Order: sequence, then C-alpha cells, then structure tokens
Amino acid sequence: MAATPHVWTVPAGAPFLDTLVEALLGGRLVEGFSADDPFALADTTLYLPTRRAARAIRERFLIRLGRPLLLPRIRTLGDLDEDGDPVESDAPDLPPAVSTTERQLVLTRLVLGWSGALVRSAAELPDEELLVPASPADAARLASALGRLIDQVGADPAAWSGLFSGIPADLARFWEITLEFLKIATTFWPAHLAERGLLDPGARRDALIRAEAERLATAGSPSPVIAAGSTGSVPATAALLAAIARQPNGAVVLPGLDQNLDAESWAEIGPSEREPAGAGHPQYGLKLLLQSFGLRREEVQPLGLAPPELAQRAWLVSEAMRPAGTTDRWSDRASTSAAEHTAALEHAGVVEAANEREEALAVAVILREAAETPGKVAALVTPDRGLARRVAVELRRWDIDVADSAGRPLTITPPGVLARLVAEAGLHGAEPETILALAKHPLATFGLPPSEARRAARTLERAVLRGPRLKPGLGPMRHAFDLLAKARAEKREGARRTYTSAASRHLSGDDWRAAAGLLDRLATALRPLEELAEMPAAPLSALVEAHFAALTEATRDEAGSSPGFAANEATEALARSFEELRESGGSGPDVSPADYPDLFTALGEGVAVRRRGGVDPRIHIWGTLEARLQAVDTIVLGGLNEGSWPGQTRLDPLLSRPMRAALALDPPERRIGLSAHDFAQGLGH
Repeated sequence: MAATPHVWTVPAGAPFLDTLVEALLGGRLVEGFSADDPFALADTTLYLPTRRAARAIRERFLIRLGRPLLLPRIRTLGDLDEDGDPVESDAPDLPPAVSTTERQLVLTRLVLGWSGALVRSAAELPDEELLVPASPADAARLASALGRLIDQVGADPAAWSGLFSGIPADLARFWEITLEFLKIATTFWPAHLAERGLLDPGARRDALIRAEAERLATAGSPSPVIAAGSTGSVPATAALLAAIARQPNGAVVLPGLDQNLDAESWAEIGPSEREPAGAGHPQYGLKLLLQSFGLRREEVQPLGLAPPELAQRAWLVSEAMRPAGTTDRWSDRASTSAAEHTAALEHAGVVEAANEREEALAVAVILREAAETPGKVAALVTPDRGLARRVAVELRRWDIDVADSAGRPLTITPPGVLARLVAEAGLHGAEPETILALAKHPLATFGLPPSEARRAARTLERAVLRGPRLKPGLGPMRHAFDLLAKARAEKREGARRTYTSAASRHLSGDDWRAAAGLLDRLATALRPLEELAEMPAAPLSALVEAHFAALTEATRDEAGSSPGFAANEATEALARSFEELRESGGSGPDVSPADYPDLFTALGEGVAVRRRGGVDPRIHIWGTLEARLQAVDTIVLGGLNEGSWPGQTRLDPLLSRPMRAALALDPPERRIGLSAHDFAQGLGH
C-alpha cells in the first residue's frame, strides 16, 4: 500500500480525457508504465463515471496513438446513485437484484396499504395534507421517491437505526407519522426481499463496489488501476476511490479541484448549523472526498495546464463562488484590472431571452453557426429537458437531427401516448374525444392499411363527432352512427324530414361503410378492457394483460401482425415495459380499473427513451451528468434560471433535516454544490 494516496487533478479549462490519456501514456500517472509495451495498456483497469465518457476515451486513445491497440479494461461507476452503473467485480456470490419494476410495484402496494383515512383519524389532523396518497398513481410516484431514499440509505434495517434512536421527541406530529410510514422501507421491504431471496438493486450495487474496494485493499492489484472523473458522491464509490488511491500502481484523477482558493476560504467550505448552504459550494464534494482519503489539498498533484484565458476564467468563477464567510476578500481583488476580466471572458457571451421560444431559437442558432465550421463540434448542456426538446425541434428547421442524450419520457412518445389512449378508452367509458384521438393516432391501424384507417377515422369524426356531444361509450356512438346512416339512406330515397349534419353530407357510401367497420374494430380491440371496467377492483396483472391485448389489437396491420412493437426505440421500450409489468404484475396492488390508466402513466414516467445513432455528429445535447469530462469547441450552458440550474433546494418529502442528519445523509444543498461544480467545469471551454 502507498503511504500517501496517489491523487491528481485536471484543472478546469484543461481537456480532461486528453490530459488523462497523455499522462497515462507518458508514464506520469503510474510509475513504470510504458506505452511501448503493447500489453501494458490492456492490463490497465480504468474507472470512469459514465458510459459516454468510456466511449469518448476510446477515441482519445486511438487518436493519440494513431494505430490499432489493445485498449484498457474500461468500467463505469455512477457518480449519482440514480444514474450509476454497477461496477463489475469478482465479489462473492450475491443474490440477484430485484427488478426495478417489481420494487416499485411492491412499494406501491405497501404505500396503498397505509390507510390515509386511518392515519388522519389517529393523528387528528383533518386539515393537513398527508404524506400518504389516495390514488394508485400518487402511490406509485411516492414509491419512486421511497425507492430513491432506499438507494441512498440502503435496504439493511441496521442502516436506518439512527432514524428511530436519534430523533428528538419534540418533533411535529406529522413527522411522527412519517416515521411510522418509513417502516415500509425499514421493515416490510426487507422482509419481502428476504422472502424472495433477492437484494435491493442499490444494496447489491454498493455491495459489489465495496467488495472490489476490499479486494484491492487486501490483495492489491498486479496491474495499474485508475479512477478518473468521479467526485465520490456515493459512499461506496468513495471507498473504492480510496482503495485505488492507496495502490502502489493506482491513481485517482479528480475533475477541477480548485487549488488556487486561499486556505481560509477552503476551510469555510461545508455546511454548519448556522449556515447549511455551505454544502452548495462547487468544491464541497471534492473536499469531502479528500477528507475521506486523509489527504490535504496541497498534496494533490496537478495534471496538465489550462490555456491562460481559461485559467483566468476559472479564477474568476472561483472568486464569484467563494464561501460567504470570506466574501470580504473581494475588496482585496479590486486591483485586478478590467483587461484581465475582459480577457477571461473574451470568448464567452450571455444571452437573456424574453421567453422559452426565444431561448430555444437563440441556442439553436449558436449551435448551427458553430457547426458550420468544418471539423468543429458544439454542444448544449442543460438540466432542463424541456429546453433540450425545444432546441432539437428548432434545429430540425435546418435539417439538423439532434437527440437529447437524456432521452424522452416514454409517456410522451407516440407509442406511450397510444398506450395511454387505449387504456383510457377502454376503462374511462370511451369518451368521444378519447375515441377520436385513438382512432386518428398514426400507430393505430386496427387491422387496416394506414391510409384506410385514417380515412375511416376522418369519416367517423365528420359523421357523429361534429354534432351534439354524445354520451360516453361505444354503444351510444354506434347508436348515433346507425341513426345518421339510416337518415342518410332515407334522404337519398327522397324523404324530406330527416336530419343529416352538414359535415356528413358529402360522405360517400364507401366512407360510411369504412367508418362502420372501424367502429366494429374499436369495439373488438377495447373489449378485454371493457370486460374489467365494471369491477370494483381488479388484480394489476389482469389489467396489464387486458391492456396489452387491446393495444396489440389496435396496432394490427392488414396482415394481422403488430410490427409496431419492434419498429424503433420507443416501441421497444414500451414492449419491455409491458414485459416487466407482466412478469411483476402479481406483486402489485389490486386497483380500481378507472385508476389504472393514471397508474400506468405514473409507472412509465421513469422510463427514458434514447435514440441510437442517426443523428448529426457535429452537435450534441447533453444533461449535466452526460457532459462531464467531455470536450467540444463550442459549448452552450442553457437553462441557467433559478429553479432549473441550479435547482430549487427542496426539503425531502420523506425526511426532515434532523432525520437526514440522523441517517448521515447530505443536506439538500449538496445537489446545489454538484450543479455548481458542473457549471464551473462547463465554463472551462
């Protein structure tokens, strides 16, 4: 073991991956490493925070060496719990992880089992909004929040012991109820896992990472092992980084450690009882990591140099974000010339937009202009997914196809919208507007050629849906259609006192027959759901099966197959979601059929659909996590609005500040610090 941890940092403004590759191949990062040995690189293990960074560094190695080579073993570990990939490890056999779908369904069932009415009566809080929801959809969303909390704390009941032993007795009655509610995570969920012989996904991931850290600490590594780009925000990841740093042939490379900030200001970084916002400093996470290493900031060695302009910009950002307790030192910097400030921001600009559309258009114009230069690459970095989608739409006017790396929620993709419409049409009484939206959906063909399905839908709209509002249900719609068809026939035979709507007067006989056929096909498709609609409650598995059958029938083509379920990323994601729901539906609650459409939507909100290829390589749209360690020629930091970047410091819906402190969890401001670090790194371009 090395006496002093081997920790380096790439300063803000220096290209991280290029600097890392140069230092490794040059033998500076690991003593005795030689790029002349063709197997030395292949024996090296390299940990990076994201898969995007892993793909990018492969390109850097190829560009740097300019020849075929055996690449290092590149593994990814997430810097944020909800986005992390489990690290591969030769750990002892562990039980398999429960699927995320099953976990959410079980937690939803447990949440619904907590009777809101009983709690309200016992707590004598008739006017307070209670934590426990009444609808299954709200319960599913709360189950997601509870799952994220379990990821942070762990599924082991011992990890929660501080919650029940360290909380003051004078808490508000509402928070006492919350403590009782959290027994779902501390008692019932572990019991379910033990009964199934499974592990919580987060607990299994942490166990793998800690096992790898223990293996390195006890047996060491015969070949170089390097971890780069992680801030160690997950405790298990921090333990692995500490073990790597103490290997004789190991190294940890940190992103953007501020080594120019004065010692007094560095000591001020961090929360206190008087000032919890101290956790919002961009260097707070790195300071915690160095403390876990037992390392002083001065012992971290710099790798690479930023260009003078970017180094000056990094200093300016550091000054702007210095801890509140030392802002009086700004007066000491008054001698800094305006010319130096101008030089630091010479190639940086600020755009203040009047509205969201203007903001998206301004970003799109900047990206397009940057990409017009041959060989140049531009990127938008933003945590605002709405802005990302609007910019992608604006770029399409110039035939520039760009996809948001964070993807789109499944629920707003065409297949997701179709699935929701089918569920609502079958279980909400077939409201006329829902039926019309379903019939006109481009993926709904009902066994017809697409052109004929659209023609029949337009006829149905003109024939019966442009007149008086009908009662819900396909029965009243069919009755109205038959009456109007009969009136049309009588009028053609010469009857004078028959009513036909103006919208339907020019429809031909073929049009009416096509609409009648579509009504029959709609009834056939929705029948599995309508058979369950009148039940007071139904098993979730039965509702999922009926929903899948109805959706399959709605997407059949003229050959009788449903090719749409394998057509693109969104339909594949929907098919996987149904497969997981069908496998885990037995673990879910019994729900009212009328509540199922909203529950299905809530369960799909966490499913992201990402494009695979087919986009312009000159322009990227990244979230703040995906942008880490990346280098481009022009970068736009978008959505710099309060509440978006940085996000709002919201109190946890499940834990108060004292509760978080009792569980040794970071204060809510820690997320602000991560956002601030991403912002500071983004300005280093």
